[in-house]
Amino acid sequence: MNKLEKKILELKNENVRLRSSVNELKILNEIALTTGRATDIDQILNLIVQKCISVIEAEQGSILLVTDDYKEPFKTIIRQDDSSSLKHTYHIGSNITGCVLLNKEPIIIEDLAKDKRFSPTEEEKKDIHSVLCVPIWYEGGITGLMMLVNKKNGKHFSSNDLTLFTIISVQAGQLIKNLQLQKENFQKIKETEKLHELDSLKTNFFTNISHEFRTPLTLILGPVEKILESTDNEIVKDNAKLIFRSAKRLNKLADQLLDLARIEAGMLKLKASRQNMIGLLKEIVDSFRMIAESKNINLILNAGYNEIIVFLDRDKFEKVISNIISNAFKFTPDKGCVKVEVRQKEIEIEISISDTGIGIPAEQLDKIFDRFYQAGNILHKEYQGSGVGLSLTKELVELHKGKINVESKEGKGTTFNVTFPLGMAHLKPDELCEEPSAEKQNDYGNIPFEVQEKQFNENESKKLTKLEIDLEEYEKLPIVLIIEDNEDVRN
Repeated sequence: MNKLEKKILELKNENVRLRSSVNELKILNEIALTTGRATDIDQILNLIVQKCISVIEAEQGSILLVTDDYKEPFKTIIRQDDSSSLKHTYHIGSNITGCVLLNKEPIIIEDLAKDKRFSPTEEEKKDIHSVLCVPIWYEGGITGLMMLVNKKNGKHFSSNDLTLFTIISVQAGQLIKNLQLQKENFQKIKETEKLHELDSLKTNFFTNISHEFRTPLTLILGPVEKILESTDNEIVKDNAKLIFRSAKRLNKLADQLLDLARIEAGMLKLKASRQNMIGLLKEIVDSFRMIAESKNINLILNAGYNEIIVFLDRDKFEKVISNIISNAFKFTPDKGCVKVEVRQKEIEIEISISDTGIGIPAEQLDKIFDRFYQAGNILHKEYQGSGVGLSLTKELVELHKGKINVESKEGKGTTFNVTFPLGMAHLKPDELCEEPSAEKQNDYGNIPFEVQEKQFNENESKKLTKLEIDLEEYEKLPIVLIIEDNEDVRN
């Protein structure tokens, strides 16, 4: 054979290889297009088996997916060709499947009856001649097997058939895994939607209850405040304090639920103004001094600055910091420590509030800001709250375009890190407002009860004097129309 003939032969062989490669790509493309329209994994498995039977010209094909059930280790999909001479649909050769799984290699059996490696039944020897079996791989692991039985027209499976079948098995593994992942993701999405729907139902339910609570709580708090200011009877005073404390807690919960509902409806807007954050922090921390003394807890504020100007919604900022400090005191035992630290960074301010309390279990940290979630365990039931406070805190921080995270070690303590952006570029025009008056507001909403109680005790000794108003000044005062639908509140 001269050089020209050798060259011609090489070109012919190369042409055959190219045609084979083109055919393989065509088949893979057809499988991808066909299965791409399927949404059910059984449907995809059937389509793959049908295509393999057609392309490789087999009488029968099957896919066996590995399961976690040791009683039924395979989920089998079999499609028998209409023109097949096989009388039965065989789940042949646990020995064959076991061999492929053990060796992690494809196998060709030219004549099952003569192959000494396996022990087929008499019926299988009669009806089955040749077998192809290949593993289905995905990310280095075998997820199943693909098997073809009997080449049509009495032929035997070839090495080319094995190569093509192996290539198809790789694509099958990817398709099967993708659909499984899609199914898992879809299930997670549905579960998330259900949880969100449940949260909405809870929020709506508690919001409606909160609205109903507001009027009775107003009617309770008003008279109790008067009793605390006027009575000298210690027993009456102690009972009044208990009523006041409980009513204030319930009122605070109602306010938090209504705030959450307003946030969810997009109705709670930021009203940020130029504020000295350090001054605000000192006020809030000082309001907890009495609690710290009564529980023998060391309360520390490390500000490092006299003034840091930040654009904040004062009321919402106080709720954020007060709620975190309040939680710190709740979970910190006597002789513990609660520390508030401030760090100024290039574009933000970070406030860290840490305690030496009981800590939060590691598996609960990612749920701590979920609405209605109550952290803790059966050993600390007395610490459990409503599961609303931290959820609202996170929402209020994010309303400021800030961030909040938590670090904790069970038995050692917890640290909340809250960041607020510097400047005002992050705020919309309608989120800005004029600076509030420096006058102290008579609002106990974010002040601990112990501080309010002290204020009441200080007022006890003061005699109520008749308010004298100059007639001219009185006539200049504006007239306020108050509309109230509750008769008891009106009176």
